[in-house]
Amino acid sequence: VIIMILMVCEPGADPMAVTFEVFSAYSTVGLTCDLTPHLHALSKVALIITMFIGRVGPLTIAYVITRKERKELENKGQFKLPEGNVLIG
Repeated sequence: VIIMILMVCEPGADPMAVTFEVFSAYSTVGLTCDLTPHLHALSKVALIITMFIGRVGPLTIAYVITRKERKELENKGQFKLPEGNVLIG
C-alpha cells in the first residue's frame, strides 16, 4: 500500500527505487537510493509511518488491537486462558 501511495505522489520516481525505500523503511535499516531527500511531504510521512510500523512490529499492533476483544470474550466465559507459576532460579 505504501509503495502505491509513493508511486502516486512521486510520478517521476523509479519504481525499483521506491520499492527499495519502502522496504528499507519497514525493516528500519537506514539505507536509501538517494530518493528520500527529494520526496514530497506526504511521501515522507508515509515512510515515517512505515518505519514506525516496522519498529513496533505487526504482531504487537495486532495484539494491541485485539486485546480488548479477547478480554470481553474471556469475561463472558467463552474461553479461559491457562494460568500457571513459572519458577526462575
